[in-house]
Amino acid sequence: MKKVIRLKVKHIVLISSITFFVAMIIYSLIPSIMLKIGDRFNYNGDLLTAKSYYDKIDKHFPTSAAAESALEKAGYISATNNKIIISGLGFGSAQYSSAYLFPDTRAYYEEMSNRFSSFPAKRIRYDLLSNDVRIKIDDGDIKEAIDMIKSFYTKVNNEERKHIDLFTIKGIIKAFEVKGYYNEAEELTSWIIGYDNEWEKAEFETLLEELKKSKDAHSKVTGKATLQNQPFKDLPIFLQYQDIEDGNIFGFTNEAFWTKTDEYGNFEFSNVPEGRYTIGVVTDLEQIEDKILKDSPFKNTSFNVVNGENYDFAIDFVNKMKVIAPANGEEIEEDTIKFLWEPLDGAAYYSITFGISFNGATGYRDLGEKYYTTEALVKKEDILYMDALLSFDEEGPIPESFLAYVNPNVQLFWGVNAYDENDNMLSSSNGYVKGNDTDFSLGQREVTEGDKKLLKRDYKDAIESYEKAVEKNPDDTHSLLMLARLYDFDEELSNYPYTNKEKSKAYYKKLYEITNNKIFLEKF
Repeated sequence: MKKVIRLKVKHIVLISSITFFVAMIIYSLIPSIMLKIGDRFNYNGDLLTAKSYYDKIDKHFPTSAAAESALEKAGYISATNNKIIISGLGFGSAQYSSAYLFPDTRAYYEEMSNRFSSFPAKRIRYDLLSNDVRIKIDDGDIKEAIDMIKSFYTKVNNEERKHIDLFTIKGIIKAFEVKGYYNEAEELTSWIIGYDNEWEKAEFETLLEELKKSKDAHSKVTGKATLQNQPFKDLPIFLQYQDIEDGNIFGFTNEAFWTKTDEYGNFEFSNVPEGRYTIGVVTDLEQIEDKILKDSPFKNTSFNVVNGENYDFAIDFVNKMKVIAPANGEEIEEDTIKFLWEPLDGAAYYSITFGISFNGATGYRDLGEKYYTTEALVKKEDILYMDALLSFDEEGPIPESFLAYVNPNVQLFWGVNAYDENDNMLSSSNGYVKGNDTDFSLGQREVTEGDKKLLKRDYKDAIESYEKAVEKNPDDTHSLLMLARLYDFDEELSNYPYTNKEKSKAYYKKLYEITNNKIFLEKF
């Protein structure tokens, strides 16, 4: 006997309502779930996959709260992914700056600012303002630039829940200063001081005093950028002040000076205060993937600006050279290694460099020899004894940079540079994107107790372990080398009190006596 279930209309309506309600709850959770998935990919370094999730949220759930966060994060990825900083301190992944916005980043932020009004959207408005004002300043539209700031600042101060980005506003004012618009910078700062916020007032009063002092600065930093002999236009250029206590700043801070190259590739900082600076560029890797800077325009890590002097830089990106062997991770067993490369037209001689990669950082050292053919024979020990460029972070020196080429956990690679008869570098195989696979290996080496402690940043115990090893075996070249480097660290850091130049020289002298390798001669 069949059972017949009869539902009244009110039951059908109730079921439909419950179903619709559950569906709406699920639908409302989808963008948040997608955002978390995207954040996971972002955290793990898969930026393009993360960005694809953020884009889907924006497309399918444009009014959701998650869409605002998705737009901001997608914009940040587009501003930094596949972008590179190149300066006198080296090159590396680009950090974010509101001083310049690539077109795709700007599109995300404009959409975010237009669609939302919460705190993240208010913060992004400053990035857009910074970019717009700097463009006006570079174009000479000073009145429009000032009007934009005043209009924006007035609007923000009249909002019930105002958000003041002090550092961005100060950076914008400095953009007037470095272009030589002293009076405009002072007038704008005095106008801002007229508002009642005491904390801001004190900060801008300090800035006003700095501006008055810089009025007498007449130094210029100029230059021209080319890409394969064609003007490299709209290239972001920055000047970073470096007179700080601990080391150097790689990249830039909020108050760095910025400009862009014009349609002819020219750039100019008209009014640079005295001090020590680095100059650098930020660009898209797709534009320079097979290019290299000609003649190392940033030859020094920094340069000193002296009042009244002018400084000019030629920033020319040219095609990279090509290497032949060793390559593809070849393990070298012989004591002497043969390096081969393709010739470059116009080259008078060549030099070869050796690089290491660790923790996302890359560094090169030149062997210091000239080669007049397209091959070089190099002893393995000459590579192992080379110093790397010592680097450090907020915790102190990075231990891998002490171990350098003897560290079995780093990636070794090599490159070649070509020079003309006046010692100007014409090109190099060492580009910013890995092209030729020039990785090679010098074989496995046992990690000592001192190495283990060093890699844990236990510098004191590492030194003790190396000293004990030398007491046991006075000809232990590895322990002697590590002691020489640990005592030779140049930077004055409060969290590294172990520098002792006299001890370092004594260990380098001992190494020379044992190995008779001239690489140690210059050390003592």
